[in-house]
Amino acid sequence: MVGGGYVYATKGREEPPYLRGVLGGSTIGIQGAAGVADVRLAVEGEVAFHGEFSARQRTRTHAFDTHHRDVLFSGLLRFNPRGPVRPLVGVTVVAGRQHYSNAFELDVFGNAGDSLQLDPEQRDYVGPTIGIDFFGRRRGPLQLGVTTRVTWLTMRTTIPDGPSSGLGSSIVRIGAAVKFGG
Repeated sequence: MVGGGYVYATKGREEPPYLRGVLGGSTIGIQGAAGVADVRLAVEGEVAFHGEFSARQRTRTHAFDTHHRDVLFSGLLRFNPRGPVRPLVGVTVVAGRQHYSNAFELDVFGNAGDSLQLDPEQRDYVGPTIGIDFFGRRRGPLQLGVTTRVTWLTMRTTIPDGPSSGLGSSIVRIGAAVKFGG
């Protein structure tokens, strides 16, 4: 299956106490999958690339622009792969990459002072994924359909070694799909 569609990533449930300006919202993404199917079961691997989230963020002492992008790798178990409705469960590993620009130290009055160089961050998350895909009748070797995924990521909003980005723990993906083969 190869597809692309609209992707929505939720914001954090609340802003972290020392950070203003959370990341999240919606972005366009593309995903692709391949796997093997039996009469009632399919095992698939899937990769999804999302657009970038950006926000102007600020702590008590610094202001900076944050840019974040996720790449999702999923191992999925699909049920009833030959019917029009295909529920699935699996595990997703997310490689989250974050970089900063226009970072400044703030004085006691909140005015921008010296510029800073903040190091990019890479954080990996893991979590369960569920979904349902709906495919129409087969027309030759391909089928058209709608794909949905909900992924819950562990430790997305609580980062022990620094302020959180404000990204929520869940990612919801909805899109159109084209499926080739069984």
